Amino acid sequence: MKTRLNKFVSFILIPISLAIVAMFSLEAILGVSSGLVSGAHLLMYGFFGIIVGIIVATFATRKLSNKNLALLNLLCFIGINAFIYWVYQKEMKESNTSAEIKKEIQVNKTPVSTGGIPDPDVQMEVKLSKSIGIGMSKAVLNVNNTIELLNNPGGKVKGKISFKMGATGLEYEQKPNAFNPEFNKLDYNILYFKTIAQEGQFLEIITNKNTNKSMWATKEDLRFLPWSEFFFMVHSVEPIDPVSNPLRSKPDAGSPIINNYSEDQILKAVIVQSNWIKVDIYNQNYEVIGNGWFQWRDDERLLISYNLLS
Repeated sequence: MKTRLNKFVSFILIPISLAIVAMFSLEAILGVSSGLVSGAHLLMYGFFGIIVGIIVATFATRKLSNKNLALLNLLCFIGINAFIYWVYQKEMKESNTSAEIKKEIQVNKTPVSTGGIPDPDVQMEVKLSKSIGIGMSKAVLNVNNTIELLNNPGGKVKGKISFKMGATGLEYEQKPNAFNPEFNKLDYNILYFKTIAQEGQFLEIITNKNTNKSMWATKEDLRFLPWSEFFFMVHSVEPIDPVSNPLRSKPDAGSPIINNYSEDQILKAVIVQSNWIKVDIYNQNYEVIGNGWFQWRDDERLLISYNLLS
Protein backbone atom coordinates (compact mmCIF):
# COMPACT_ATOMS: atom_id res chain seq x y z
CA MET A 1 0.00 0.00 0.00
CA LYS A 2 2.82 2.40 0.91
CA THR A 3 4.64 1.57 -2.30
CA ARG A 4 1.60 2.43 -4.41
CA LEU A 5 1.06 5.66 -2.48
CA ASN A 6 4.72 6.64 -2.95
CA LYS A 7 4.48 6.01 -6.68
CA PHE A 8 1.24 7.99 -6.96
CA VAL A 9 2.77 10.94 -5.07
CA SER A 10 5.88 10.77 -7.29
CA PHE A 11 3.76 11.25 -10.42
CA ILE A 12 2.41 14.46 -8.86
CA LEU A 13 5.44 16.01 -7.15
CA ILE A 14 8.20 15.24 -9.67
CA PRO A 15 6.42 16.78 -12.73
CA ILE A 16 5.48 19.89 -10.71
CA SER A 17 9.06 20.27 -9.49
CA LEU A 18 10.54 19.96 -12.98
CA ALA A 19 7.94 22.38 -14.38
CA ILE A 20 9.14 24.96 -11.82
CA VAL A 21 12.78 24.25 -12.69
CA ALA A 22 12.02 24.67 -16.42
CA MET A 23 10.29 28.03 -15.93
CA PHE A 24 13.08 29.29 -13.66
CA SER A 25 15.65 28.23 -16.26
CA LEU A 26 13.88 30.27 -18.93
CA GLU A 27 13.83 33.38 -16.73
CA ALA A 28 17.50 32.89 -15.84
CA ILE A 29 18.52 32.58 -19.50
CA LEU A 30 16.47 35.44 -20.98
CA GLY A 31 15.72 37.59 -17.95
CA VAL A 32 12.24 38.76 -17.03
CA SER A 33 13.14 42.44 -17.44
CA SER A 34 14.38 41.91 -20.98
CA GLY A 35 10.82 41.71 -22.24
CA LEU A 36 11.54 38.42 -24.02
CA VAL A 37 9.78 36.24 -21.46
CA SER A 38 6.03 36.12 -22.01
CA GLY A 39 3.30 34.14 -20.32
CA ALA A 40 3.14 31.86 -23.36
CA HIS A 41 6.88 31.12 -23.10
CA LEU A 42 6.58 30.25 -19.41
CA LEU A 43 3.54 28.06 -20.05
CA MET A 44 5.34 26.20 -22.83
CA TYR A 45 8.42 25.59 -20.68
CA GLY A 46 6.23 24.56 -17.75
CA PHE A 47 4.41 22.04 -19.95
CA PHE A 48 7.76 20.73 -21.19
CA GLY A 49 8.88 20.34 -17.57
CA ILE A 50 5.76 18.33 -16.76
CA ILE A 51 6.39 15.95 -19.69
CA VAL A 52 10.00 15.43 -18.60
CA GLY A 53 8.77 15.03 -15.01
CA ILE A 54 6.39 12.24 -15.99
CA ILE A 55 9.25 10.44 -17.74
CA VAL A 56 11.52 10.90 -14.71
CA ALA A 57 8.75 9.75 -12.36
CA THR A 58 8.19 6.63 -14.47
CA PHE A 59 11.90 5.81 -14.33
CA ALA A 60 12.13 6.58 -10.58
CA THR A 61 9.14 4.43 -9.61
CA ARG A 62 10.62 1.49 -11.48
CA LYS A 63 14.26 1.78 -10.45
CA LEU A 64 14.29 3.28 -6.94
CA SER A 65 13.54 1.47 -3.74
CA ASN A 66 10.48 2.51 -1.78
CA LYS A 67 12.72 4.26 0.80
CA ASN A 68 14.66 6.24 -1.81
CA LEU A 69 11.45 7.10 -3.65
CA ALA A 70 9.97 8.45 -0.42
CA LEU A 71 13.12 10.57 0.10
CA LEU A 72 12.85 11.94 -3.45
CA ASN A 73 9.19 12.81 -2.85
CA LEU A 74 10.12 14.60 0.36
CA LEU A 75 12.78 16.68 -1.43
CA CYS A 76 10.30 17.61 -4.17
CA PHE A 77 7.70 18.54 -1.55
CA ILE A 78 10.18 20.78 0.28
CA GLY A 79 11.27 22.39 -3.00
CA ILE A 80 7.69 23.13 -4.06
CA ASN A 81 6.85 24.68 -0.70
CA ALA A 82 10.05 26.75 -0.77
CA PHE A 83 8.99 28.03 -4.19
CA ILE A 84 5.50 28.92 -2.92
CA TYR A 85 7.03 30.78 0.03
CA TRP A 86 9.40 32.67 -2.29
CA VAL A 87 6.52 33.71 -4.56
CA TYR A 88 4.53 34.86 -1.51
CA GLN A 89 7.44 36.97 -0.21
CA LYS A 90 7.99 38.47 -3.66
CA GLU A 91 4.32 39.40 -3.98
CA MET A 92 4.32 40.98 -0.52
CA LYS A 93 7.41 43.03 -1.37
CA GLU A 94 5.90 44.23 -4.65
CA SER A 95 2.64 45.02 -2.87
CA ASN A 96 4.47 47.13 -0.27
CA THR A 97 6.43 48.91 -3.00
CA SER A 98 3.22 49.62 -4.88
CA ALA A 99 1.66 51.00 -1.71
CA GLU A 100 4.61 53.35 -1.20
CA ILE A 101 4.34 54.58 -4.77
CA LYS A 102 0.61 55.18 -4.32
CA LYS A 103 1.33 57.17 -1.17
CA GLU A 104 3.81 59.34 -3.02
CA ILE A 105 1.39 59.83 -5.91
CA GLN A 106 -1.35 60.74 -3.44
CA VAL A 107 0.89 63.33 -1.83
CA ASN A 108 1.83 64.83 -5.18
CA LYS A 109 -1.84 64.94 -6.22
CA THR A 110 -2.92 66.81 -3.12
CA PRO A 111 -4.77 69.97 -4.19
CA VAL A 112 -2.38 72.89 -4.11
CA SER A 113 -3.19 76.22 -2.57
CA THR A 114 -0.84 78.65 -4.27
CA GLY A 115 -1.66 81.37 -1.77
CA GLY A 116 0.55 84.38 -2.30
CA ILE A 117 2.82 82.87 -4.97
CA PRO A 118 2.68 85.23 -7.94
CA ASP A 119 1.62 83.77 -11.27
CA PRO A 120 4.26 84.96 -13.75
CA ASP A 121 1.57 85.39 -16.41
CA VAL A 122 -0.40 87.89 -14.31
CA GLN A 123 0.54 91.33 -13.01
CA MET A 124 0.77 91.05 -9.23
CA GLU A 125 1.33 93.65 -6.55
CA VAL A 126 3.87 91.36 -4.90
CA LYS A 127 6.80 90.25 -7.05
CA LEU A 128 9.43 87.72 -6.16
CA SER A 129 12.99 89.01 -6.37
CA LYS A 130 15.41 87.53 -8.91
CA SER A 131 17.37 85.92 -6.10
CA ILE A 132 14.27 83.85 -5.30
CA GLY A 133 13.24 83.29 -8.90
CA ILE A 134 9.80 82.33 -10.15
CA GLY A 135 10.37 78.57 -10.33
CA MET A 136 12.25 75.90 -12.27
CA SER A 137 12.40 74.97 -15.94
CA LYS A 138 12.94 71.35 -16.94
CA ALA A 139 14.74 70.70 -20.21
CA VAL A 140 13.22 68.45 -22.85
CA LEU A 141 15.92 65.78 -23.12
CA ASN A 142 16.26 63.97 -26.43
CA VAL A 143 18.71 63.90 -29.32
CA ASN A 144 16.28 65.81 -31.54
CA ASN A 145 15.99 68.80 -29.22
CA THR A 146 18.40 71.73 -29.32
CA ILE A 147 17.96 74.45 -26.70
CA GLU A 148 18.91 77.82 -28.17
CA LEU A 149 20.20 80.35 -25.65
CA LEU A 150 19.48 84.02 -26.40
CA ASN A 151 20.88 87.25 -24.99
CA ASN A 152 17.34 88.66 -24.65
CA PRO A 153 13.77 87.63 -25.56
CA GLY A 154 13.68 87.15 -29.32
CA GLY A 155 17.32 88.20 -29.60
CA LYS A 156 20.35 86.61 -31.22
CA VAL A 157 21.39 83.05 -30.44
CA LYS A 158 24.44 83.16 -28.16
CA GLY A 159 24.76 79.48 -27.40
CA LYS A 160 23.19 76.06 -27.82
CA ILE A 161 22.59 72.97 -25.73
CA SER A 162 22.22 69.75 -27.71
CA PHE A 163 22.44 66.06 -26.92
CA LYS A 164 23.65 62.79 -28.40
CA MET A 165 23.60 59.14 -27.44
CA GLY A 166 26.88 58.04 -25.93
CA ALA A 167 28.19 54.71 -24.72
CA THR A 168 26.37 55.00 -21.38
CA GLY A 169 23.31 56.96 -22.48
CA LEU A 170 22.40 60.55 -23.25
CA GLU A 171 25.27 63.05 -23.11
CA TYR A 172 25.99 66.59 -24.23
CA GLU A 173 26.89 67.25 -27.84
CA GLN A 174 27.36 70.97 -27.23
CA LYS A 175 26.86 73.33 -24.30
CA PRO A 176 28.03 76.83 -23.34
CA ASN A 177 31.24 77.49 -21.45
CA ALA A 178 30.98 77.57 -17.65
CA PHE A 179 27.73 75.60 -17.86
CA ASN A 180 26.48 74.86 -14.33
CA PRO A 181 22.67 74.75 -14.07
CA GLU A 182 20.71 74.09 -10.88
CA PHE A 183 20.42 70.31 -11.45
CA ASN A 184 22.51 68.53 -14.05
CA LYS A 185 22.28 64.72 -14.07
CA LEU A 186 21.67 63.43 -17.58
CA ASP A 187 22.10 59.83 -16.39
CA TYR A 188 18.89 60.35 -14.38
CA ASN A 189 17.19 62.29 -17.19
CA ILE A 190 17.44 65.45 -15.08
CA LEU A 191 18.32 68.95 -16.29
CA TYR A 192 16.70 71.82 -14.38
CA PHE A 193 17.33 75.55 -14.64
CA LYS A 194 16.38 78.06 -11.98
CA THR A 195 14.07 80.50 -13.72
CA ILE A 196 14.07 84.17 -12.74
CA ALA A 197 11.80 85.85 -15.29
CA GLN A 198 9.25 85.22 -18.00
CA GLU A 199 8.31 87.34 -20.98
CA GLY A 200 5.80 86.01 -23.47
CA GLN A 201 7.11 82.69 -24.79
CA PHE A 202 10.59 83.26 -23.37
CA LEU A 203 12.11 82.28 -20.02
CA GLU A 204 15.18 83.76 -18.36
CA ILE A 205 17.16 80.88 -16.88
CA ILE A 206 20.32 80.63 -14.79
CA THR A 207 22.97 78.74 -16.79
CA ASN A 208 25.64 79.03 -14.08
CA LYS A 209 24.39 78.92 -10.50
CA ASN A 210 27.79 79.96 -9.11
CA THR A 211 27.99 83.22 -11.07
CA ASN A 212 24.21 83.69 -11.57
CA LYS A 213 24.79 84.11 -15.30
CA SER A 214 21.44 84.06 -17.08
CA MET A 215 20.26 83.63 -20.66
CA TRP A 216 16.89 83.35 -22.38
CA ALA A 217 15.26 80.28 -23.94
CA THR A 218 11.86 79.48 -25.41
CA LYS A 219 9.08 77.52 -23.72
CA GLU A 220 9.17 75.07 -26.62
CA ASP A 221 12.45 73.67 -25.29
CA LEU A 222 11.66 73.88 -21.57
CA ARG A 223 8.81 72.97 -19.26
CA PHE A 224 8.29 75.81 -16.80
CA LEU A 225 7.29 74.88 -13.23
CA PRO A 226 6.42 77.69 -10.80
CA TRP A 227 7.57 77.02 -7.25
CA SER A 228 4.01 76.05 -6.28
CA GLU A 229 4.23 73.12 -8.72
CA PHE A 230 7.91 72.27 -8.39
CA PHE A 231 7.76 71.63 -4.63
CA PHE A 232 5.20 68.88 -5.27
CA MET A 233 7.44 67.10 -7.79
CA VAL A 234 10.51 66.72 -5.58
CA HIS A 235 11.14 63.83 -3.21
CA SER A 236 11.35 65.98 -0.08
CA VAL A 237 11.75 69.51 1.24
CA GLU A 238 13.21 70.96 4.43
CA PRO A 239 14.00 74.36 5.95
CA ILE A 240 17.55 75.55 5.33
CA ASP A 241 17.81 76.79 8.92
CA PRO A 242 15.44 74.80 11.16
CA VAL A 243 16.53 76.84 14.20
CA SER A 244 15.34 80.21 12.90
CA ASN A 245 12.63 78.64 10.73
CA PRO A 246 11.28 75.69 12.74
CA LEU A 247 8.36 73.45 11.94
CA ARG A 248 5.20 74.96 13.44
CA SER A 249 1.65 73.77 14.04
CA LYS A 250 0.12 76.61 11.98
CA PRO A 251 1.25 79.08 9.28
CA ASP A 252 1.96 81.70 11.90
CA ALA A 253 5.29 82.75 13.39
CA GLY A 254 3.65 82.82 16.82
CA SER A 255 2.22 79.29 16.66
CA PRO A 256 3.72 76.41 18.71
CA ILE A 257 6.90 74.74 17.45
CA ILE A 258 6.76 71.03 16.61
CA ASN A 259 9.64 69.48 18.55
CA ASN A 260 9.23 65.79 17.66
CA TYR A 261 10.63 66.23 14.14
CA SER A 262 14.09 64.73 13.52
CA GLU A 263 16.51 64.95 10.59
CA ASP A 264 16.07 61.30 9.59
CA GLN A 265 12.39 61.92 8.82
CA ILE A 266 11.06 63.01 5.42
CA LEU A 267 9.04 66.16 4.74
CA LYS A 268 6.73 66.23 1.71
CA ALA A 269 4.88 69.32 0.50
CA VAL A 270 1.09 69.27 0.92
CA ILE A 271 -0.04 72.92 0.65
CA VAL A 272 1.63 76.19 -0.29
CA GLN A 273 0.01 79.21 1.30
CA SER A 274 1.57 82.64 0.83
CA ASN A 275 5.16 82.32 2.10
CA TRP A 276 4.33 79.21 4.16
CA ILE A 277 4.40 75.57 3.13
CA LYS A 278 2.60 72.72 4.86
CA VAL A 279 4.35 69.34 4.93
CA ASP A 280 3.50 65.81 5.95
CA ILE A 281 6.13 64.13 8.13
CA TYR A 282 7.11 60.59 7.10
CA ASN A 283 9.19 58.12 9.09
CA GLN A 284 11.70 55.73 7.51
CA ASN A 285 8.91 53.20 6.89
CA TYR A 286 7.18 55.81 4.75
CA GLU A 287 4.33 56.26 7.22
CA VAL A 288 2.80 59.68 7.89
CA ILE A 289 3.36 60.49 11.55
CA GLY A 290 2.38 64.16 11.59
CA ASN A 291 2.43 67.46 9.74
CA GLY A 292 3.52 71.05 10.19
CA TRP A 293 4.29 74.38 8.56
CA PHE A 294 7.45 76.38 7.88
CA GLN A 295 8.30 79.43 5.77
CA TRP A 296 9.63 78.67 2.30
CA ARG A 297 10.69 82.25 1.45
CA ASP A 298 11.05 85.76 2.74
CA ASP A 299 11.19 88.93 0.63
CA GLU A 300 14.69 88.28 -0.71
CA ARG A 301 15.56 84.59 -0.64
CA LEU A 302 14.40 81.01 -0.48
CA LEU A 303 14.31 79.51 3.00
CA ILE A 304 13.81 75.97 1.74
CA SER A 305 16.04 73.23 0.36
CA TYR A 306 14.72 70.37 -1.72
CA ASN A 307 15.83 66.91 -2.85
CA LEU A 308 14.88 65.70 -6.31
CA LEU A 309 15.95 62.16 -5.50
CA SER A 310 15.64 60.18 -2.29
